[in-house]
Amino acid sequence: MKRETKASQLQLRVSAAEKADIKRAAKHAGMPVSAWVLSCLLSAPRREIERLFAALDDLEQASYALAEFNDLLTRMRRDEFTRVWREPVRLPASLQMQNQVAAMIELCAHRCEAGVPTWIRDIPPLAVPVFATALASLRLHLLVHTPPPFRRRNLFVDSSLGDRI
Repeated sequence: MKRETKASQLQLRVSAAEKADIKRAAKHAGMPVSAWVLSCLLSAPRREIERLFAALDDLEQASYALAEFNDLLTRMRRDEFTRVWREPVRLPASLQMQNQVAAMIELCAHRCEAGVPTWIRDIPPLAVPVFATALASLRLHLLVHTPPPFRRRNLFVDSSLGDRI
């Protein structure tokens, strides 16, 4: 991995207790203080999301990648959500998968009381409804119980963020 030359400096003012906590955490992580602080501030979840979205383009890995993405969003709190989704990310190629992750992000925004990223609204909803099951007898159940972000995108599911089936 190519290392970028550091040509700029940032100074932070912290209390003596905060400085001691930061040093202790960096030592525990086996990292220099600057590297540890940067790893906390610069988005490791963002890199993980990019990896997962790339995996969503592979049909064999897609269900596992969605499950990991679900776990990541379920753990996310408001400050992290806002930081991670501030900028658009490269989305999966499939419009259905784009809508799936967009609905998951919208639901996460609602749950952690954050604003929905504006770039999410640029993803057009599916023209034809997609149901999580081929069983016609379950479609009414899905129509009624699907969370609004999924329904708006023409995706009808039985489970959503934080659920396991």
